[in-house]
Amino acid sequence: MSQPCAHSTCTAEEKHLSSAVFWTREENNSRTEEMVPRAAPGCKEKKRIFETGSGRYSIYIANYAYGNVGPDALIEMDPEASDLSQGILALRDVAAEAGVSKYTGGRGVSVGPILSSSASDIFCDNENGPNFLFHNRGDGTFVDAAASAGVDDPHQHGRGVALADFNRDGKVDIVYGNWNGPHRLYLQMSAHGKVRFRDIASPKFSMPSPVRTVLTADFDNDQELEIFFNNIAYRSSSANRLFR
Repeated sequence: MSQPCAHSTCTAEEKHLSSAVFWTREENNSRTEEMVPRAAPGCKEKKRIFETGSGRYSIYIANYAYGNVGPDALIEMDPEASDLSQGILALRDVAAEAGVSKYTGGRGVSVGPILSSSASDIFCDNENGPNFLFHNRGDGTFVDAAASAGVDDPHQHGRGVALADFNRDGKVDIVYGNWNGPHRLYLQMSAHGKVRFRDIASPKFSMPSPVRTVLTADFDNDQELEIFFNNIAYRSSSANRLFR
């Protein structure tokens, strides 16, 4: 397994990774997303752009921390320091006040109304530490519900994540890979009035692999979602996998 990067230095494996930014716009209760590929030399990080409930768009950055360097960040426009009429746009990190300033091995981020009915929640799968499921309180702050919802997976090393309603029950489900560990397919359930997720991954689906990216889409246009695992050749060959 590759060693974590130390803020500005990474293994050769990490330097060839690419990342993507998801621009999310919400208008009239509808959501549109545009994926913009970007090069990612240096340290691994994942970004998602969305609204936190503060009335401003935010950028969530999942960093790969090294000790007490490199916590996750939540970037918003600073209205007091900005003057758009003069072309001045200032940004500030509000992660601490939002409750999402965490030191971990950030590997994947996905944003959507997972627990909330319409607000954007944040799911992060991490390496060398539990996953995060930040529930949006609607006031610009979040609370981590991963452990209580059963998706913290503290002994695995997450890679790639996607959100979808896989069983068409109107609830957002979570799929992600674990580096050479069991991959997860979590369906959202309810137990005693509380949200819980149940892993329904089959033995073939959960079979460990050196996974990097997880995508879900209706690839064959049959009105059913498929799940794609992008694996890398790490120490030996490892084919990609597509599940129907």
